[in-house]
Amino acid sequence: MKALVRSLLRRVLPLTGLRGRHKLADRLGGWAMPDPAVEVLPINGIGIEIDHRLSTCRHMYYGIYEESFVHFLERILKPGDVVFDLGANIGYIMAVAHGLVGRSGLVAAFEPSRICHGQIMRNNPVLPDGVKLFNAAIMERSGSFPFMDTPRVISSGFSVLFHNREAGPDDQVYEVEAISIDDAAQRLDVERIACIKMDIEGAELIALKGAQRVLSSGMVDHVLVETTNMSDSVRAENERIIVLLEGHGYKPHLPDRRGHLHPWTIDLDKRFRTDIIWKRGALN
Repeated sequence: MKALVRSLLRRVLPLTGLRGRHKLADRLGGWAMPDPAVEVLPINGIGIEIDHRLSTCRHMYYGIYEESFVHFLERILKPGDVVFDLGANIGYIMAVAHGLVGRSGLVAAFEPSRICHGQIMRNNPVLPDGVKLFNAAIMERSGSFPFMDTPRVISSGFSVLFHNREAGPDDQVYEVEAISIDDAAQRLDVERIACIKMDIEGAELIALKGAQRVLSSGMVDHVLVETTNMSDSVRAENERIIVLLEGHGYKPHLPDRRGHLHPWTIDLDKRFRTDIIWKRGALN
């Protein structure tokens, strides 16, 4: 019975705009979780470890995780494209993007957390052609920097470059390799990047400072920046991100559920948490 419920939810939820579908995945999907609760789900040839006890994993399993961004990628990516996935976590967006750009394209994924990187590699000793996974952070310059990892990294994020947060009793702090976006693009010998996805727990400005060459050259079509404007302390940093990207000719947009972009005016006087897609120039 539970297997049938899971199958039905996987078929129906991605296709419907039903309000409350995420709660349905959490509640009904939580009831119908398999035993054992952890399984490896193949997505485009990449094994993604799904822990049905975690809300984010259930959303991935039922195809409604970051659905607006995923549908946006489905609209813009084509075989042969290049995607940079900054903050790969357990590899879901990496796997989705690989299915769209294919083996002729490139998904360059960066994940400094040993917990997340280790999980991906444990389930994928050999990644498909066209996927490169680096156990590295993204900074404004290449080098070695302290990184704070946490057991909550898969369920809640919170693993960060050790630049603005105190370590807790269960956290680990260790040195990680860091690379700038400019250096990564040069090492990988890419001439155009269809999309850079940045979900790096408050280090977005640091990463963007290391992307001056690729942004100014116009070789990046889109930049997704996970943006949190929930306190006065982050407002100044968000202002600097806006100035930096607008200075390179990018304009902010929000994707709707079907992945269409709509121009968006950023009001930093309001509190919000959203993924902003910055597109160079006007919409087509």
